[in-house]
Amino acid sequence: MAPTKDRLASAHEGGNLIVWDVQSGDKLREFKHPLQASTDDSDPAWKLVFSPDGSLLMSYTEDVPNIRLWNVERGEEIQEFPSDEFGYIGMFSPCGQYLTGISNGKNIILWDVKHRETLTKLPWAPEIAYSPCSSYLACGGQDPEGILLWDLKRREICKRLPLPKGCQGVHSLKFSPSGQYLALGAAWETGLEKVPICLWEVKTGKHIVTFWGHTTDVQAVAFSPDNELLASASFDGSILLWDLKPYL
Repeated sequence: MAPTKDRLASAHEGGNLIVWDVQSGDKLREFKHPLQASTDDSDPAWKLVFSPDGSLLMSYTEDVPNIRLWNVERGEEIQEFPSDEFGYIGMFSPCGQYLTGISNGKNIILWDVKHRETLTKLPWAPEIAYSPCSSYLACGGQDPEGILLWDLKRREICKRLPLPKGCQGVHSLKFSPSGQYLALGAAWETGLEKVPICLWEVKTGKHIVTFWGHTTDVQAVAFSPDNELLASASFDGSILLWDLKPYL
C-alpha cells in the first residue's frame, strides 16, 4: 500500500507487477520485472515499496539479482540496480529525496532519487532510521562507538551517540514525530538482567534518559504524537509505556 493510501501494488506469476487504484479497484499500471528460470517449484519472495507520494515503486525479488525503480505516473522503468550495486532494497526517506539500500559489500548506499546517483556509501549497520524531515540518518548496531548520526545534506557524520555500558547490539531506532529526539531499543547481551532503552536530543547529542524494563531484545520503540509517551515492545512478550514528561 502506498503511504497516500490510494494505490496498492501486487506481484504476480511471471514477474508482472500491477498497481491498483484502491478506491475504484481499477488497474492503473502494469510493469514487467523479468525473472530468471526457476530451478524448483518455489515462488520468488517479493518486496514492493512505494515512495512517500506514491509516484515511484521499487521492486525486489530474491529470484533475480537486481532491484528496479518504476515511475507509476508515466508507466515506465527509470532505474535498474545491478546486484553488485544494491544487494537488497532499503527504504525511501520521508521526503522521498533519498533511497537507502544494502550492497553486497555490506555497505549502506545512499542514493539521490531526483538526480539518480549514489551520494555516498556508509558503514553497514543492522538498524537505520530517517528523521521526519530527512535531515538525518541514524545508523546503529555496528560501530563500537555507538549510534552514528549522519547529516544528509553535508553527507558527513555530525554526531556519535554512545551506548550504555554493557550494551552493544541495537534492535530498533526511532525519531520522534518532531525530529527532536531519537530513541533506541537495545538487543540483549550476556550479563544484562534488563535491556536498555535510550533517549537522546538530536540537535545537541545530549543523552536524556535510559530506561530499564525488558528482559530481552527490544524489537520496537514508538513515540506518541505529543512526545509525552514512549512505547517499547520486546521479545519477552511485553509492551511498556514510559512517561517522558519528567525528562523533556
